[in-house]
Amino acid sequence: MKWFFKEDETEGVITGQEHIRSAHKPVEKFDLPKNAMIFCLGKWDAVLQEIYKTNLILEKLPRFCGTSPVFQIEGVKDWCFLHGGVGAPVIADTVETLRAFGVEKLVLVGLAGGFGEGTQIGDIILPKKILSEEGTSLHYGFKNWTSVHSADAKALQKCLMKKYNVSDAATVTTDAVYRQTFFKEDLWRKLGCVGVDMEASAFVNLCKYYGLDYTVVLRVSDKHPMSEKEKKWEFGAKMDYRREFLSSIIDFYIKKK
Repeated sequence: MKWFFKEDETEGVITGQEHIRSAHKPVEKFDLPKNAMIFCLGKWDAVLQEIYKTNLILEKLPRFCGTSPVFQIEGVKDWCFLHGGVGAPVIADTVETLRAFGVEKLVLVGLAGGFGEGTQIGDIILPKKILSEEGTSLHYGFKNWTSVHSADAKALQKCLMKKYNVSDAATVTTDAVYRQTFFKEDLWRKLGCVGVDMEASAFVNLCKYYGLDYTVVLRVSDKHPMSEKEKKWEFGAKMDYRREFLSSIIDFYIKKK
């Protein structure tokens, strides 16, 4: 069955704009800043408020799948900061909702499980290509590989290379956490992928669909074993990645001329 039809010009039964105005989760009409940084990782808000003086500008982003507070950094009027949710459907919901609020540029900051040769915990990936193994992108007419075209990638990579090992290697986005089998990860390696996440391909494809500016930044938070003979994978590396990592990304954008 086809999931996307080029001839389908009908509107969605519910749209991001309508959901914002609905009685279900009504929000007074106002515009968010034109730029949004979206975090797909935990404790982002605690770190943000610890490093910067912030203001809560929206208590709950009125997306369909759950909510997130939206913050601004004091003195920085053109950026807002929020949680993107977990998984392709929720990040798509987030992009749709932000677009309805007038946001034009989005930066996704997330985590990836590393399985590539030489990939280490703490590495940063600004992927040039992402393999989609999630279903959301199919509804927007995208399949398999998507190329990532970020205007900020080169400058951001140069900035981050001062502190981190940074690559532009390919990654894969999956819907099925428990189907990241050794067979599949070996196949992904052979296709050139070095890490796996749950949001990036859907995020990129929705931004492309609507003509939004975007960037993807992934930090390797865990290293997967290469075979069943190696030590079992344990969730949650002992790495304090958040403060320095997040401030590096945020400072690049809020101080960028």
